[in-house]
Amino acid sequence: MSKIKPGDWVEITPGTNKITIKVAKKIKPKGVVRAAAGILKEHPELVEEMLRIREEEDDRPGATLD
Repeated sequence: MSKIKPGDWVEITPGTNKITIKVAKKIKPKGVVRAAAGILKEHPELVEEMLRIREEEDDRPGATLD
């Protein structure tokens, strides 16, 4: 049995009549942030929606685009 704590990244794998949850490593492949930024550059409305949702769910004030 895995000891998953709040804040852990997990990998969820659906299966037949079961769901497997494993703790995942937080290591990002090199360039993943730059690739995501390139994709989102053409969708500012999606970025605004993501920031709005984050601000509603998070207690940190001021999620904005600069």
